Amino acid sequence: MRKNWYYAILIIVLLTVTQIYPMLNVKTVDMVSEETEHFLLNFEEVDRLVALEIGQVLEAKKADIDRTLNFENDGKTEVYIYPDQGTLHGKKYGMVGKIIAPEWYIGDNIGEQVLLVSPSNPGPMHSYESVMLAAVHEYVHTVVYQINKKTPKWINEGLAVYLAEQQPDSNSINKIYAPSFKDTRTNNPIKFGNMGGYEYSYTYMRFLDSQFGLEAVSTLLRNGLDYEAAFGYTEEELYEMWIVYLEKVY
Repeated sequence: MRKNWYYAILIIVLLTVTQIYPMLNVKTVDMVSEETEHFLLNFEEVDRLVALEIGQVLEAKKADIDRTLNFENDGKTEVYIYPDQGTLHGKKYGMVGKIIAPEWYIGDNIGEQVLLVSPSNPGPMHSYESVMLAAVHEYVHTVVYQINKKTPKWINEGLAVYLAEQQPDSNSINKIYAPSFKDTRTNNPIKFGNMGGYEYSYTYMRFLDSQFGLEAVSTLLRNGLDYEAAFGYTEEELYEMWIVYLEKVY
């Protein structure tokens, strides 16, 4: 009986180690590094040219994003560019991530670090160009993280897609299929993606920008997420106003 327990515990330990091992270091053994003025790029040699292009894109967008969100930081943002989706998924979610991560998942952040699949190998649902936009998207997340780590996903993703100019196809936006107020409060990344969260949160941020300006959103991040103080309306009232906006604009 004791021997069986020993083997059971050993198997559990081995499975746990196998799961978390890829997550212990976001850098792969084959990665090299290059620095730009504000970014530290980590990539495998095969992706050197695209990594340097990502650095140029980020440098071109950084100042506007920082100014919009009233953010200042003299440090360098670390960017990790992986040769394929499987490696990215493993670094973020461990071995199980290679099985459960959706095909549209090409980038993320861990705190102040950007994780991104190589634009040269973006997977079946993305292109070279969309990964370049995703690099900017993930940088926005690192800024929001440093301003307010508790920012809800609806606002966090809305800012990222809006500031990265990942404008959705207007044909994909329909008031009838808009997420419910309850849905907009989810922090589940799979549910968020499947409910059209990226597309609809873009329109929500566009609505806030058109009615209040992004300065008000920046205030929201810094005031403990007090919607009434930032906008003069409750979160639910803003949701209802956004639904009306969808009908008029889209």
